[in-house]
Amino acid sequence: MREWAAVRGIRAVIVSLNRGYVALPAETRRVWWQGILLGAVLVMALTVALVAGTRALESAGLLAWEEGALRWLDRAAPISFSTAMWLEGVGNGFVLWALVLYAAAMSARARLPLQALSFLVGHTLIYAFIAAGWAMWSRQRPTAILEGMAAPGGSFHAFPSGHMAQSGFAFGLLLWLWLRRATAPVERAAALLGYFLLMGIIALGRLRIGVHWPSDVAAGALIGGGWALAVAAATARAGRQVHQPSR
Repeated sequence: MREWAAVRGIRAVIVSLNRGYVALPAETRRVWWQGILLGAVLVMALTVALVAGTRALESAGLLAWEEGALRWLDRAAPISFSTAMWLEGVGNGFVLWALVLYAAAMSARARLPLQALSFLVGHTLIYAFIAAGWAMWSRQRPTAILEGMAAPGGSFHAFPSGHMAQSGFAFGLLLWLWLRRATAPVERAAALLGYFLLMGIIALGRLRIGVHWPSDVAAGALIGGGWALAVAAATARAGRQVHQPSR
Protein backbone atom coordinates (compact mmCIF):
# COMPACT_ATOMS: atom_id res chain seq x y z
CA MET A 1 0.00 0.00 0.00
CA ARG A 2 1.32 3.40 -0.94
CA GLU A 3 1.90 5.90 1.81
CA TRP A 4 -0.33 8.97 1.86
CA ALA A 5 1.27 12.18 0.63
CA ALA A 6 0.18 13.92 3.82
CA VAL A 7 2.03 11.37 5.94
CA ARG A 8 5.17 11.79 3.85
CA GLY A 9 4.91 15.55 4.19
CA ILE A 10 4.53 15.42 7.98
CA ARG A 11 7.45 13.04 8.29
CA ALA A 12 9.62 15.30 6.12
CA VAL A 13 8.80 18.31 8.29
CA ILE A 14 9.61 16.43 11.51
CA VAL A 15 12.91 15.17 10.09
CA SER A 16 13.82 18.66 8.85
CA LEU A 17 13.01 20.19 12.24
CA ASN A 18 15.03 17.55 14.11
CA ARG A 19 18.04 17.88 11.84
CA GLY A 20 17.96 21.65 11.97
CA TYR A 21 17.72 21.70 15.76
CA VAL A 22 20.52 19.15 16.26
CA ALA A 23 22.74 21.09 13.86
CA LEU A 24 22.50 24.23 15.99
CA PRO A 25 25.40 24.95 18.35
CA ALA A 26 24.74 23.70 21.87
CA GLU A 27 25.22 27.24 23.21
CA THR A 28 22.50 28.54 20.88
CA ARG A 29 20.06 25.90 22.08
CA ARG A 30 20.95 26.69 25.69
CA VAL A 31 20.41 30.43 25.20
CA TRP A 32 17.03 29.80 23.58
CA TRP A 33 15.77 27.50 26.32
CA GLN A 34 17.02 29.88 29.00
CA GLY A 35 15.09 32.69 27.33
CA ILE A 36 11.94 30.58 27.12
CA LEU A 37 12.21 29.61 30.79
CA LEU A 38 12.81 33.19 31.92
CA GLY A 39 9.94 34.43 29.77
CA ALA A 40 7.62 31.77 31.18
CA VAL A 41 8.48 32.81 34.75
CA LEU A 42 7.84 36.47 33.95
CA VAL A 43 4.54 35.82 32.17
CA MET A 44 3.40 33.56 35.01
CA ALA A 45 4.21 36.40 37.40
CA LEU A 46 2.18 38.72 35.16
CA THR A 47 -0.72 36.26 35.29
CA VAL A 48 -0.59 36.13 39.09
CA ALA A 49 -0.48 39.93 39.29
CA LEU A 50 -3.44 40.30 36.91
CA VAL A 51 -5.50 37.82 38.90
CA ALA A 52 -4.70 39.54 42.21
CA GLY A 53 -5.26 43.02 40.81
CA THR A 54 -8.55 42.23 39.08
CA ARG A 55 -9.91 40.37 42.11
CA ALA A 56 -9.05 43.37 44.28
CA LEU A 57 -10.85 45.69 41.86
CA GLU A 58 -13.91 43.45 41.86
CA SER A 59 -13.93 43.20 45.67
CA ALA A 60 -13.79 47.00 45.86
CA GLY A 61 -16.81 47.26 43.57
CA LEU A 62 -14.80 48.95 40.82
CA LEU A 63 -15.84 46.43 38.17
CA ALA A 64 -19.58 46.73 38.73
CA TRP A 65 -19.83 48.56 35.40
CA GLU A 66 -18.93 45.41 33.46
CA GLU A 67 -22.40 43.85 33.57
CA GLY A 68 -23.96 47.10 32.41
CA ALA A 69 -21.43 47.29 29.59
CA LEU A 70 -22.39 43.81 28.40
CA ARG A 71 -26.11 44.64 28.52
CA TRP A 72 -25.46 47.86 26.58
CA LEU A 73 -23.47 45.90 24.01
CA ASP A 74 -26.37 43.47 23.66
CA ARG A 75 -28.70 46.37 22.87
CA ALA A 76 -26.47 48.66 20.84
CA ALA A 77 -23.90 46.46 19.09
CA PRO A 78 -23.98 46.80 15.28
CA ILE A 79 -23.57 43.02 14.92
CA SER A 80 -25.96 40.24 15.81
CA PHE A 81 -25.33 37.39 18.21
CA SER A 82 -24.90 34.93 15.34
CA THR A 83 -22.45 37.23 13.53
CA ALA A 84 -20.46 37.57 16.74
CA MET A 85 -20.18 33.78 16.91
CA TRP A 86 -18.43 33.89 13.54
CA LEU A 87 -16.16 36.74 14.57
CA GLU A 88 -14.97 35.14 17.80
CA GLY A 89 -14.24 31.99 15.85
CA VAL A 90 -11.11 33.68 14.49
CA GLY A 91 -9.63 33.06 17.94
CA ASN A 92 -10.92 29.50 18.24
CA GLY A 93 -8.34 26.97 19.41
CA PHE A 94 -8.77 24.73 16.35
CA VAL A 95 -8.21 27.67 13.99
CA LEU A 96 -5.16 28.87 15.89
CA TRP A 97 -3.61 25.42 16.16
CA ALA A 98 -3.98 25.00 12.39
CA LEU A 99 -2.25 28.36 11.92
CA VAL A 100 0.52 27.53 14.38
CA LEU A 101 1.19 24.09 12.90
CA TYR A 102 1.34 25.56 9.40
CA ALA A 103 3.72 28.31 10.49
CA ALA A 104 5.91 25.79 12.31
CA ALA A 105 5.98 23.48 9.28
CA MET A 106 6.95 26.30 6.93
CA SER A 107 9.64 27.43 9.38
CA ALA A 108 11.06 23.90 9.60
CA ARG A 109 11.11 23.56 5.81
CA ALA A 110 12.93 26.89 5.61
CA ARG A 111 15.56 25.48 8.01
CA LEU A 112 14.59 27.80 10.84
CA PRO A 113 14.26 25.28 13.68
CA LEU A 114 14.10 27.79 16.54
CA GLN A 115 11.38 29.73 14.77
CA ALA A 116 9.42 26.50 14.31
CA LEU A 117 9.88 25.56 17.96
CA SER A 118 8.86 29.05 19.02
CA PHE A 119 5.43 28.43 17.53
CA LEU A 120 5.09 24.88 18.86
CA VAL A 121 6.51 25.33 22.36
CA GLY A 122 5.08 28.81 22.76
CA HIS A 123 1.54 27.90 21.79
CA THR A 124 1.64 24.81 23.99
CA LEU A 125 2.80 26.72 27.05
CA ILE A 126 0.15 29.45 26.68
CA TYR A 127 -2.30 26.92 28.11
CA ALA A 128 -0.27 26.81 31.33
CA PHE A 129 -0.87 30.52 31.93
CA ILE A 130 -4.57 30.19 31.14
CA ALA A 131 -4.92 27.18 33.44
CA ALA A 132 -3.04 29.00 36.20
CA GLY A 133 -5.43 31.94 35.99
CA TRP A 134 -8.44 29.65 36.15
CA ALA A 135 -6.95 27.71 39.07
CA MET A 136 -6.26 30.86 41.09
CA TRP A 137 -9.68 32.37 40.48
CA SER A 138 -12.85 30.44 39.70
CA ARG A 139 -14.51 33.53 38.29
CA GLN A 140 -17.97 32.82 36.97
CA ARG A 141 -18.92 33.57 33.39
CA PRO A 142 -21.42 36.38 32.77
CA THR A 143 -25.11 35.66 32.38
CA ALA A 144 -26.12 39.13 31.19
CA ILE A 145 -26.64 38.07 27.55
CA LEU A 146 -29.26 35.39 26.86
CA GLU A 147 -28.80 34.18 30.43
CA GLY A 148 -25.29 32.98 29.65
CA MET A 149 -26.42 30.60 26.91
CA ALA A 150 -23.05 30.73 25.11
CA ALA A 151 -20.93 30.51 28.26
CA PRO A 152 -19.39 27.06 28.86
CA GLY A 153 -19.71 25.57 32.31
CA GLY A 154 -17.64 23.03 34.15
CA SER A 155 -13.95 23.80 34.61
CA PHE A 156 -13.92 26.67 32.10
CA HIS A 157 -13.70 29.83 34.17
CA ALA A 158 -13.87 33.41 32.98
CA PHE A 159 -10.49 34.93 33.87
CA PRO A 160 -8.43 35.22 31.75
CA SER A 161 -9.97 34.78 28.31
CA GLY A 162 -8.36 31.74 26.71
CA HIS A 163 -9.33 32.89 23.21
CA MET A 164 -7.60 36.22 23.72
CA ALA A 165 -4.48 34.70 25.29
CA GLN A 166 -4.05 32.17 22.49
CA SER A 167 -4.75 34.77 19.81
CA GLY A 168 -2.44 37.30 21.42
CA PHE A 169 0.41 34.80 21.26
CA ALA A 170 -0.16 33.31 17.79
CA PHE A 171 -0.89 36.58 16.02
CA GLY A 172 1.70 38.38 18.14
CA LEU A 173 4.50 36.04 17.06
CA LEU A 174 3.43 36.37 13.42
CA LEU A 175 3.41 40.15 13.86
CA TRP A 176 6.97 40.05 15.20
CA LEU A 177 8.15 38.04 12.20
CA TRP A 178 6.45 40.47 9.84
CA LEU A 179 7.86 43.56 11.56
CA ARG A 180 11.44 42.26 11.59
CA ARG A 181 11.32 41.76 7.83
CA ALA A 182 9.34 44.87 6.88
CA THR A 183 11.37 47.90 5.84
CA ALA A 184 8.71 50.41 4.78
CA PRO A 185 7.03 52.38 7.59
CA VAL A 186 3.67 51.97 5.84
CA GLU A 187 4.05 48.19 5.87
CA ARG A 188 4.94 48.23 9.56
CA ALA A 189 1.88 50.35 10.29
CA ALA A 190 -0.29 47.95 8.27
CA ALA A 191 1.06 44.99 10.23
CA LEU A 192 0.31 46.65 13.56
CA LEU A 193 -3.13 47.72 12.38
CA GLY A 194 -3.88 44.17 11.21
CA TYR A 195 -2.86 42.74 14.58
CA PHE A 196 -5.00 45.11 16.63
CA LEU A 197 -7.90 44.71 14.20
CA LEU A 198 -7.84 40.92 14.60
CA MET A 199 -7.60 41.18 18.37
CA GLY A 200 -10.42 43.72 18.42
CA ILE A 201 -12.66 41.48 16.31
CA ILE A 202 -12.10 38.51 18.61
CA ALA A 203 -12.66 40.63 21.72
CA LEU A 204 -15.87 42.09 20.31
CA GLY A 205 -17.13 38.63 19.40
CA ARG A 206 -16.42 37.20 22.86
CA LEU A 207 -18.07 40.14 24.62
CA ARG A 208 -21.05 40.28 22.27
CA ILE A 209 -22.01 36.66 22.95
CA GLY A 210 -21.54 37.25 26.66
CA VAL A 211 -18.93 34.63 27.55
CA HIS A 212 -16.46 37.03 29.19
CA TRP A 213 -16.27 40.17 31.24
CA PRO A 214 -14.27 43.03 29.67
CA SER A 215 -11.49 42.56 32.23
CA ASP A 216 -11.19 38.88 31.19
CA VAL A 217 -10.60 39.92 27.60
CA ALA A 218 -8.06 42.60 28.52
CA ALA A 219 -6.11 40.21 30.75
CA GLY A 220 -6.05 37.50 28.11
CA ALA A 221 -4.70 39.93 25.52
CA LEU A 222 -1.96 41.09 27.91
CA ILE A 223 -0.91 37.53 28.78
CA GLY A 224 -0.87 36.37 25.16
CA GLY A 225 0.91 39.47 23.92
CA GLY A 226 3.41 39.34 26.76
CA TRP A 227 4.20 35.70 26.04
CA ALA A 228 4.65 36.43 22.32
CA LEU A 229 7.09 39.18 23.23
CA ALA A 230 9.00 36.86 25.58
CA VAL A 231 9.26 34.06 23.00
CA ALA A 232 10.29 36.55 20.30
CA ALA A 233 13.01 37.95 22.57
CA ALA A 234 14.35 34.45 23.32
CA THR A 235 14.40 33.55 19.63
CA ALA A 236 16.06 36.80 18.60
CA ARG A 237 18.74 36.45 21.29
CA ALA A 238 19.47 32.87 20.28
CA GLY A 239 19.57 33.93 16.64
CA ARG A 240 22.22 36.55 17.42
CA GLN A 241 24.19 33.82 19.17
CA VAL A 242 24.29 31.84 15.89
CA HIS A 243 25.87 34.76 14.04
CA GLN A 244 28.44 35.68 16.68
CA PRO A 245 31.99 35.05 15.56
CA SER A 246 33.66 32.17 17.35
CA ARG A 247 36.45 33.07 19.75
